[in-house]
Amino acid sequence: MMNRTSKIAIVAILAFSLAACKTAEERAEERYQSGLNLLESGDAARAIIEFRNVLEVEGNHVGARETLAQIFLDQGDIGSGYNQLLRLAEQYPREPRFRVQLARLAFDNQSWDEFQRHGGSAVELSPEDTEVAAIDLGLKYQEAIEGDDLLRAEALAAEAESLVSELPNNSIIRNMLIDNAIRGSRIDDALVHIDHMISQDPENLRLHQQRLAILAQKQDPDLLEQQLLTMIETFPEEDEIQSTLFRFYTSTGNIQAAEDFLRNVSDPSDEDPSKFLDLIRFVTEVNGPEAGKAEIVRAIASNPNKAPFEALLASIEFAEGKTSEAIADMERIISEIEPSEQRRGIQVGLAKMLIGTGNEVGARRLVEEVLAEYTLQVEALKLQARWQIEADDTDSALLSLRTALDANPDDTEAHELLAEAYQRAGNHELARESLSRAVETSGNAPEQSIRYASALMERRQFLPSENVLLPALRLSPGNPELLAVLGRLYLEMDDQPRAKQVIDTLRRLDTDRTNQIANALQADQLRSASGIGEAVVFLEQLAASSEGGLDAQLLLLRGHLAAGDTDAAQELVQKLIEDNPNNRNLPYALAAVKGASGDLDGAADDYRKLLEDNPNSPRIWLELSRILARTGDTTAAEEVIQQGLAENNDDPNLLWARASILETDNRIEEAIEIYEQLYERASDSIIVANNLASLLSVYRTDEESLERAFTVARRFKDTDIPALQDTYGWILHRRGDSAEAVPYLQNAAKELDDDPLAQYHLAMAYIATGDTENAKVQLQKVLDVAGPVDTRPQIEDARLKLAELSQAPIEQ
Repeated sequence: MMNRTSKIAIVAILAFSLAACKTAEERAEERYQSGLNLLESGDAARAIIEFRNVLEVEGNHVGARETLAQIFLDQGDIGSGYNQLLRLAEQYPREPRFRVQLARLAFDNQSWDEFQRHGGSAVELSPEDTEVAAIDLGLKYQEAIEGDDLLRAEALAAEAESLVSELPNNSIIRNMLIDNAIRGSRIDDALVHIDHMISQDPENLRLHQQRLAILAQKQDPDLLEQQLLTMIETFPEEDEIQSTLFRFYTSTGNIQAAEDFLRNVSDPSDEDPSKFLDLIRFVTEVNGPEAGKAEIVRAIASNPNKAPFEALLASIEFAEGKTSEAIADMERIISEIEPSEQRRGIQVGLAKMLIGTGNEVGARRLVEEVLAEYTLQVEALKLQARWQIEADDTDSALLSLRTALDANPDDTEAHELLAEAYQRAGNHELARESLSRAVETSGNAPEQSIRYASALMERRQFLPSENVLLPALRLSPGNPELLAVLGRLYLEMDDQPRAKQVIDTLRRLDTDRTNQIANALQADQLRSASGIGEAVVFLEQLAASSEGGLDAQLLLLRGHLAAGDTDAAQELVQKLIEDNPNNRNLPYALAAVKGASGDLDGAADDYRKLLEDNPNSPRIWLELSRILARTGDTTAAEEVIQQGLAENNDDPNLLWARASILETDNRIEEAIEIYEQLYERASDSIIVANNLASLLSVYRTDEESLERAFTVARRFKDTDIPALQDTYGWILHRRGDSAEAVPYLQNAAKELDDDPLAQYHLAMAYIATGDTENAKVQLQKVLDVAGPVDTRPQIEDARLKLAELSQAPIEQ
């Protein structure tokens, strides 16, 4: 007779046998249904476990993997969701819906290569599907923009408009329409589309950031402030938004608002002290270390967690030069608290102090200790990556930084370091992408914007560089370093009026730093007006990219030129060419030196020889054109620019040069035609917009051209740049809004006091508003500035108007 234990054993064996009889598909289905039930009950964490169990049993289970992907996407884990969909696309290559999802995710994440790959596959698999049609339009639109085919882009946007009613929430369609509206200066239209997208997904941070960028185009500080406040309310955990608002206040000079903001979001007794620590740092910077220490004393008295405040006090003392005491305090603080994220942060702070005192060994030891304890400590990873970059261990640096960005995707410094690592590894395109991402995550902060703009300038991408700097200046107006880079940019573009405006803005700010920058820019501007100056600027660019041991010789060459000793300069460059026959830069130097020494024919011959081997170098064509212009042969100078354009597929810098020549020769309609081309290719460029709007409004009299000028120039409404004020004010006057135009034109005439047309525009506005006395004074100034030989229609009109007003009877 069986005992009870034996019966239990048999039952267990039978149960195991029955379970073993179930197929893998049946077990997977049970797990799948369990996962769905858990998900329906709101237990996503356990549902994920069940779906992963399904995939361990049956790796091709579509439902489990697709549902798992959707959970990740709903949780904001785009990378994991994308990877699951990618696996499905690989397992089922003929199923279009996975490619559609991947393409949309890639588009939203601005991963253009992935968008092209998956979007192209979706179009091949299901070209009739409406969602796929949107993807196809997006692909074609991106191609048109990259190819500067703005007419085609406009036509594609019109097709996208026809799909809005059928696909109202399609991000590809909406973003196409936003981009097209911005390119056409239709900012309000762009806002309509972004507002719809936000209404459908109100907690999407990227959409709010996009709205902030669009509002920046309106140049309305109140709107920018309101958007930032809305974003802070919607995303209270996103510190970068608060940093952007804080920087907005400080950059506009509203220091009190900045301090009030920090006090409103912080409390010395908070469990998380980070916000109050920010306040202490700000108070220390604005009011000095003693004010910061007073805030620390207040915090220590009200918060039992004294360690972070004591550590900040040590950092203040370190900055004051009490390095040994500060380091000792940091070591004591660390010894008194248990391992934690706070302790690890203080350890990294100590490591930075040690680096500052030259004790890199001690710093490395601390960082290694931190990362051994917790591999995702972002600050430690960044320090480690910096050392790896310095050691040319770029593979390890990239791994460290990717790990850091996995932990905090919006860490601006990590993106900057990633750019350094890519640059050191020779991948300059990815370096620029990382710099662009740093600008985005920093909220167009000055430092990050300057770095990215400088990288673009190095590639002579002048208009894109301007488009990086101007949004940063809108959020940080008056920032001297941004203005310094912008001034250098305009000098590089040989846009002397814009360079002068930057110099004038710096002088109005009237600080030691802004005056120093203004003096340096003005010196460069003066030097660039002469042959020697042009050569020095050119050779500085060459020195920045020189090979091997040539740096010292090139510096000596610059010294000879700056001193006016062109004979010595020419002798040196000839010797350098003999010693370095394979160096491709030195022949350029020789041509520049000949030009500087007055041997214009020799310089022209050298540039022509260089063009035989380098017809695709716009810079050489520009230099040859300038040399010919200096000989007085403006016809030949223009012909060279034309030849350069033929060889360089309408290079924008050469187009710009041609437009300038045409404008100088009073061939205004031809200049307008070129500016129209440039505007089609870069309608977001302030320079192109201003020049086009100015010529349209000054030299054409028909209503259609006037309205076109207003459409282009309305972005200048709140500008403080004199040339832009002149353009906008004149357009307002011509449209009948003379009273509104007068303040713009007054400031423009004051700042552009040697421009007779700026003086004339103000005079005409005075006449229109009935201010006869000021009109007569201003008309006389027009004639004084223009001189007796200026016969332009506006100057002749000024002479006539002044005579009429002088003879008019005095009203009783």
